[in-house]
Amino acid sequence: MRNLGFNVPDQDTGGPPAPAQPMLRVTGNNALVEDVFLYNPYMGIYLDGGAQATLRRIFGQPVAYGILVDRSRDSNYIDTVHFWPYWQPPGNRPAAAWQLANGTAICLLRSDNPHLSNVFAYNYNKGLSLGSSQAGTPHNVHLFNADFDGCVTGVHVAAPGQAGMAATLQMANVTIQAPTGAGVPAGHGVWVEAVSAYTMVQASNLRVAASGGNAVRIDADDVTFFGENVSLENWRGPEGFHISSPRSFAHLGVGFRAGPGTPFAPKSQFRLARA
Repeated sequence: MRNLGFNVPDQDTGGPPAPAQPMLRVTGNNALVEDVFLYNPYMGIYLDGGAQATLRRIFGQPVAYGILVDRSRDSNYIDTVHFWPYWQPPGNRPAAAWQLANGTAICLLRSDNPHLSNVFAYNYNKGLSLGSSQAGTPHNVHLFNADFDGCVTGVHVAAPGQAGMAATLQMANVTIQAPTGAGVPAGHGVWVEAVSAYTMVQASNLRVAASGGNAVRIDADDVTFFGENVSLENWRGPEGFHISSPRSFAHLGVGFRAGPGTPFAPKSQFRLARA
């Protein structure tokens, strides 16, 4: 499927957008979807059970979900995504405000070894979200070259794991900038929720700026975060990097700059590289 555009003519009703089915639902293996413009749908592309799919050059402003993947038991390739306010800019427009409070650019549920590259998302509550369904959780997620600009939480993990079967995320060259202003939802730049035990996150060349809460926050048990060349800037919460659980650890090469409060909370555990 290629060279398609989708426009929902009555989407702007003066209130939240009405729930609707995705514009494209892919259930077969080895699908190719490219050059698709999602001008303003409630939900964009749903990769439902298919594997070895390639999604390439996907543009638009889907308000609830841009790309959703579930029940996929092999690698998929998502490349060159640009989710921008083509239709409704942020501000007092109701659908754009709803999108910022509720929308997710890319959501991965059961998804084995997905590869994501060259991703840009703007004005979402979550840029990339790793969640769970009855089919399972994501595993071995690879994210390369991504900018989550104006997103409340850039990278979000809510994927319950277990020993030997953790949700794992590797990301390189990722920037996250949260929105600011009156009435803007507050979140954490990178957030591992309490349900996400046994998660492992590896981050290289990560920049998180202007988060409403912590720049990085880990609330789950048995989480390991490996960070190299990490810059945390101008967070508005109490700590730049916060770890709630005494069973979780971060191994960091990290710089803290121009943030309020103390960057290391008393309950946090850090293992810094020795000189």
